[in-house]
Amino acid sequence: MNASKKELTPLVQYAKSSDKKIKTGFLYDDIDESTHQSLLNDGLKRLGFDFEAGRMDTGHTSLTVAIQPDDVRIAFPYATSELRNVFPKLFSEAGEASFSQNYETLLQGETDPSTKLAHRLLFEKFIGKSEGFWQLNYADIQKRLSPTLDHVSYEQFYEAINAVDFTIVKSEASEVMQPLHLLMRYEIEKAVINGEVATKELQNIWAEKSGEHLSLLTPHDLGGILQEDNFATGSFGAPGFELLSYMNAASMYQKLSQETKSWQNEDVKSWLQNNAYNVDGSFSPQALRKQDDLSAYLKVMEERFVPLYQN
Repeated sequence: MNASKKELTPLVQYAKSSDKKIKTGFLYDDIDESTHQSLLNDGLKRLGFDFEAGRMDTGHTSLTVAIQPDDVRIAFPYATSELRNVFPKLFSEAGEASFSQNYETLLQGETDPSTKLAHRLLFEKFIGKSEGFWQLNYADIQKRLSPTLDHVSYEQFYEAINAVDFTIVKSEASEVMQPLHLLMRYEIEKAVINGEVATKELQNIWAEKSGEHLSLLTPHDLGGILQEDNFATGSFGAPGFELLSYMNAASMYQKLSQETKSWQNEDVKSWLQNNAYNVDGSFSPQALRKQDDLSAYLKVMEERFVPLYQN
């Protein structure tokens, strides 16, 4: 845990101190409801979702419900949305749905939640922000999102979706900062469980930890201790398994990048079926429980963010 802070903080500081300004304004353009729905439907097909074994519906929030591998249901809110919100939800749900449709188990509910989260993160934070995927698919997406992306090159789009958002809010943080948010929460939870801090001290400790881990001020408690309800409900433990899921997702992505022939969906799906959806695979749910290596995650982050913020 301490190693993640030691290794990640310099990367965040490197990006923060860079003079390079990445343009992200076009990501805040609204995508109308019909275009939104069409992107989600075609995006699921592009990412390998089998509509013969599942369906896509509307809902108040994005979620995936898996009864059996041949009955997997995804819900999305189709309403008008900013472009920046469309692809993360698409990739995240596609990641869990792909795992659910291809991993054979008696009951999908028996699967470790950290495994499902790892597959969500694999698609959303790694494949969904990779050069390989977007080099292959950007031209088509650019046409579909005309005129929003008419004057946005592939390079500008790739930089924008990977730009680091230096935010105090965990849910809005990029993959290079979210683990620092999680580490901060883990340390606070551990201190509470060990009886090292009193409840009345939590808001001040949160603010101190934010400065220590994120180099960010906490302007108010809504951006601090009140972000999540786990301290009020006593629902502890999530930061630990989320950190593990990040490590597992990065390990899968690193091997996937090294061993796939191309970023065509057929090649990606074939690798996943052999290595992650197979009970005997090196990244099966059983194998992932035994892995907690941080090196792959740190390597992927370095390879992505150092070139991104070079002046």
